[in-house]
Amino acid sequence: MTREFRNNLNKKKKELMSKFNSARERFEKIEKEKKQDLLEASRICNRLSERFKWWGSLP
Repeated sequence: MTREFRNNLNKKKKELMSKFNSARERFEKIEKEKKQDLLEASRICNRLSERFKWWGSLP
């Protein structure tokens, strides 16, 4: 392999790794937001179930 070819490969590798890392970071951010949304929904459901517990005892 020539030096120029190796340098081009390294440059492409760095570009691809940078794209991959940015995509991974975006995915992790979205995943974190979804997890927070699910936790909030779970809290709301728990509060509602506590509030309407008596509903199940109706005839």
